[in-house]
Amino acid sequence: MKKLLEKAGYVSIEVVVVAGIILLAGLVAVAKFVTTGKTATNQSNKKIEDTLNEASNGNY
Repeated sequence: MKKLLEKAGYVSIEVVVVAGIILLAGLVAVAKFVTTGKTATNQSNKKIEDTLNEASNGNY
């Protein structure tokens, strides 16, 4: 085991676990960002559609 630890390519399990946690946190943040962006876009599109419908019906 000692020879394995001295090799240049050795990566400890702790490094793998920490990297996994960081990647997971980033993935969750990106997913939340995308969901929030879609919600904002849908709300904006609905307001634009409502305004255009009002304008075409003569309700200024």
